[in-house]
Amino acid sequence: MSNLDLIDRATATRRRIRKRRAQAGSSTHSHCVRIRLTAKASGQLASLQGLCWRYGKRESLAALFESVCLPALREHVREYADRAREDRGGAQCAR
Repeated sequence: MSNLDLIDRATATRRRIRKRRAQAGSSTHSHCVRIRLTAKASGQLASLQGLCWRYGKRESLAALFESVCLPALREHVREYADRAREDRGGAQCAR
């Protein structure tokens, strides 16, 4: 018995791999961010993402990050940005 007899004939044919291309209305996210989370936080994130997918508008994690996380993070660091702006202003006057 040859190896070809063991292979399913439907899968034995060579499959063509198509490159992904942007379709009309699709958005490309070409940059990757890796965030290391604890197991608990990772589970919570997966649960929240599942809720958004099933009961929400099927937002991707990248879309949620852009629309929800970035504005919240921007608001959180506003105080730090103000302090940095003051420090830069003081340093320029001291020259």
